[in-house]
Amino acid sequence: MEQPSDESAEAEVRDLDAKLPPPLPPADLGGGRIRPAALVRWGFFAGVGLLLAYGAAQALLSVRNLLVLVLVAMFLAVSLDPAVRWLTARGLPRGLAVALILVVLVAILAAFLVSVIPHLVSQFTTLVHTLPSYKTSTPATSSANASKAWSLSCLGGWPVARSGSPAGSSAA
Repeated sequence: MEQPSDESAEAEVRDLDAKLPPPLPPADLGGGRIRPAALVRWGFFAGVGLLLAYGAAQALLSVRNLLVLVLVAMFLAVSLDPAVRWLTARGLPRGLAVALILVVLVAILAAFLVSVIPHLVSQFTTLVHTLPSYKTSTPATSSANASKAWSLSCLGGWPVARSGSPAGSSAA
């Protein structure tokens, strides 16, 4: 069987193209303009999309506490799994290995809290007892520091004496 030449194949394609009807404009375009019905349809679907996005955001906000707990649980499970696998490889049953790892984790957390909480309590107590003195001394200190900083910035870093002249200069 002979293959048709390139020229005859091109001529056949041209003939088929000539027999095809002209392409129709898109359904939403009537005479080069966008039809009002198309605008209404586009607006409807955009509104539905926005409502769906709003609903999804509200659903996520309503279950965010649960999602945080699930993520923390996943993090703990993934991070403690190597230790559990190591214990099961040594012959310990998996349930006992998980229990042992959790007991060790709780003990470490308790030791951390026991070491930190007394220091935090003493710091907070000190703050509560000294807060009234901070309240009375802060405005005077801050205004004095502010005027000193302003005078230093105005004089290019030269300290200012009480008389208003730069320190170290002799006013005659």
